[in-house]
Amino acid sequence: MSNRRIVGRARSRILAAALSAGVAGLLAGCGFLPKEKAVPEPTLPEPPTTTSAISYPVKRADIAEAVEGTAEVTSVRSVALYFKEPGRIKEINVSAMQKVAEGDLLARLDIGDLEHELRLAQIDQQIAQVTRDRMNVVGAGAFDKRIQDLAIAKANETVSYLQERVDASTIRAPFAGIVETVDAQPSDRVQDYSTIMELTDPTQLELQLKVTRQDYDMIHPGQASEINSSQDQWTPTNVTEVTHLDPTRDVSVRVEQFIVHLRLPKGVPDSGMGRALAVRVVLQRHRNTLTIPLAALREFEGRTYVRVIEGDARHEQDVRVGIRTQTDAEILEGLQEGQRVIGR
Repeated sequence: MSNRRIVGRARSRILAAALSAGVAGLLAGCGFLPKEKAVPEPTLPEPPTTTSAISYPVKRADIAEAVEGTAEVTSVRSVALYFKEPGRIKEINVSAMQKVAEGDLLARLDIGDLEHELRLAQIDQQIAQVTRDRMNVVGAGAFDKRIQDLAIAKANETVSYLQERVDASTIRAPFAGIVETVDAQPSDRVQDYSTIMELTDPTQLELQLKVTRQDYDMIHPGQASEINSSQDQWTPTNVTEVTHLDPTRDVSVRVEQFIVHLRLPKGVPDSGMGRALAVRVVLQRHRNTLTIPLAALREFEGRTYVRVIEGDARHEQDVRVGIRTQTDAEILEGLQEGQRVIGR
């Protein structure tokens, strides 16, 4: 094949390619071919907005340091009843929540013939006394009278001993009231001074608040207190007494307790025996003093401070704190009314 023919073919291919490109461009320009889709530019997400810190105003208010808790409405007179001798219970004549009169026989131990012996001793006591009276009438000698006086003393001593034994084995109501609890039953063997039942007087009520030893040492009779008689309504009252129940000093006490007794004012709603009411014993109170929420107070390595916001500026300010409660703190130095402090 000649070179002339090869060159001719190459030229033909180049011309054909150019012609095809020109036709394609013409068709595209006339709208016969689809246009390429434009790729949209990527959109960036908006940066998150910065939330402003929570701030609180420095304001004046009343603030009080108090021992707070839940007190139970209970009887002013409430006693634990027990036998003063060990033994087996013969009978219990009452049940829980039963009313009793003063002197009622509530329970007793099995003491065999002890009560019979007591009755015989009381008869001997009477015989000895009658015999002595007869001697005074008939005019007996001094020697005989002296012997009879000794017989009377012996009879008295026997009656006293047997009566103590019977009393120690018997529980009687010391006053009219309600038997709150009964912790034993007939045939149980019990130790001396072990609580068998509790008796209360429902006509005289008070509030009893159990506290820690530390709080107990700060509370004294006459201290101002408050009762949450209804929602956000506090009724004033006062401490009547404080008691320390110590098992090492009183065998009838089971657990050591520190109790604050508060007067129960008349008219307090829902104040029946056994009810629970929120109370607070005021240790100290300052009125119209500078306060901030406790959430704004900061402490670090012995330093007490707040963060103050003034316009766009923020700075730390050392403060001296007075009374603190569960929600607020008193500011004695370092801030002024109207400033704003930032919460933690």
